[in-house]
Amino acid sequence: MLLTDVCPFTLGIGVNNRANRDKNILNPMIERNSTLPASRKDRFVTVYDYQKEIKIRIYQGEEYYVDDDVLLGELTIEVALRPAGQAWVDVQFTYDINGILHVTVENEMGERRQILLANQTLSEEELEQYAREMEKIMLPPPQQPENQEMLACLLEYYEKSTGRRRETIAALTGRIMAGLASGRKKEIRNARELADQWLTRLRQETDMQEEMLFDGELKFDEEWEEEVD
Repeated sequence: MLLTDVCPFTLGIGVNNRANRDKNILNPMIERNSTLPASRKDRFVTVYDYQKEIKIRIYQGEEYYVDDDVLLGELTIEVALRPAGQAWVDVQFTYDINGILHVTVENEMGERRQILLANQTLSEEELEQYAREMEKIMLPPPQQPENQEMLACLLEYYEKSTGRRRETIAALTGRIMAGLASGRKKEIRNARELADQWLTRLRQETDMQEEMLFDGELKFDEEWEEEVD
C-alpha cells in the first residue's frame, strides 16, 4: 500500500460568471485529494476591452460561488491594452506537503507577481527557503535538474554508439521524453523507471565491453528492443 499526502481542500481563483457578473465562480487549480506536492498552470484572459489590470483572488473551498469560499489572498498585475479576451496572464499554483501555497502570475510582457501563503507563521529565512523549493516543484518534469541529468546521460550514450545500438537508444530517449512531457504522474513515473533500468544496463555494458563486442557493436537482447518498441 502506497501512502501519500493529499490536499484536503480545493484551491482556486475567482473567474467571471457569464450568467451573473456580480457573482464570480471558483476555477479550481488544485482540487481536493490531489497528491502532494502538486503544481498546475493555466492561462486566463481579460473580460473587458482595454482592461488595464487583472486581479487574481485566491480561494479555498468547495462552493461554486467564491463568496461562499474562503479568500486566502490576492495579486494584481497589469495586462496589455487589448480587446476583451486577447490580453492574458499565466497563473500557477504550487502546493507542498507542509501546507504552503505558492501562487505566481505572469503577463505576456514577462512581468511576474507572486505570493506565498502558509497555515503557520514563518520567518523570512523559512519563506526564502520554501520559495526556492517551490521553484523546483514548479518546473515541468523535462526541465527538472534530475531529469535533465538523466536525459544528458542517455544522449551521451547515443553519441558514443552506432548502428542498431544507437537506434535503440534514440527510440528509448524519445519514449522517455514523451512520458516526462505528458503531465500525467503515472507516465512520468514510468518514464523515470524505464530510464533508470536502461541507464543501469548501459553502465553495465560499458564495464563489460570486451565481453559483449560483436561485429564492432554491442549486443542487445531482443526483449529489450521489444520493450522500447
